[in-house]
Amino acid sequence: MARPGWLRSPLLHFLAIGAGLFALQGLLADAAAIRPEPVVVTPQQLTRLETLARRELGRDPTPAELEGRLAAWVDEELLLREARALRWHRTDPVVQMRLAQNQRFLLAGSESETITDAELVDRAFEMGMDRTDLVVRRRLAERMRLAIAAAALDHEPDDGALAQILAGDPERYRRPALVQLSQVFLSRDRRGAGLTNDAVALQAELVAAGTPPDEAIRRADPSLVPAQLPLSSQRALASRLGPEFAQAALRAQPERWVGPIESAYGQHVVWVHRQEPARDPSVDEARRELRATWRAERERAALRNALATLRERVEISLPATP
Repeated sequence: MARPGWLRSPLLHFLAIGAGLFALQGLLADAAAIRPEPVVVTPQQLTRLETLARRELGRDPTPAELEGRLAAWVDEELLLREARALRWHRTDPVVQMRLAQNQRFLLAGSESETITDAELVDRAFEMGMDRTDLVVRRRLAERMRLAIAAAALDHEPDDGALAQILAGDPERYRRPALVQLSQVFLSRDRRGAGLTNDAVALQAELVAAGTPPDEAIRRADPSLVPAQLPLSSQRALASRLGPEFAQAALRAQPERWVGPIESAYGQHVVWVHRQEPARDPSVDEARRELRATWRAERERAALRNALATLRERVEISLPATP
């Protein structure tokens, strides 16, 4: 006895292998997907891709750039066909709304007030808008991408998988060096040409008197930056006071008044309370980032494999080169 057509769908087999995440019976391609028609890239389509690339880039695309856009268009077409085989073009509410809006825009007069959305959608299908409208195409292709990605995330990664990701790219997850400090700010706007002399004199005075940070910060000029900064990375300090200040603060010796250190706003005399060197985190510490990487890698691999499966069973016809 012949098997039903949907059981022979290669993409369904791909989604089902090891997934079991959800009932894929709801994602059944019809028999038309068994022997698909070739994907034909016409000269007109190639010209449209080149024109769009030129408009976005502001120049002629390179052959490699055009080839990449062509590959992306073919991928979208393959996903779109699979989505249509699942009849999402007939059931997706965003698609239905878009097609009805397109048709209502074309109407004039009293007919636009009496015709129903369902009738408008039928007209859109008769005109082939579901195949040509860019919003509809992207919506259906994106739904297909999300379905493939969801099927790939059928389980959570164990600690071994996360540890492997961490070991494979330790620099990406390394915790940066941190510094906690107090800073006495002297304003460039307020002190003008005397800024540097004032800052040098203040640093020497604080050192000589052994002034504690809690007392010294009372001598600062008004500033929006807090006088006491918690443990901060170089990037965090740079976002507040500039890269030069951040670099100097990370290099400063702790528990002594150092400076003056210049920033975009003036100069600072700095007391470093605590420093923590850069370090590699444990799996537990980096679990959220590692899990996100694992999911992203699984999704990319699933989409790549699905597209490869679709390409294997579909002939792709390109325009002849002169």
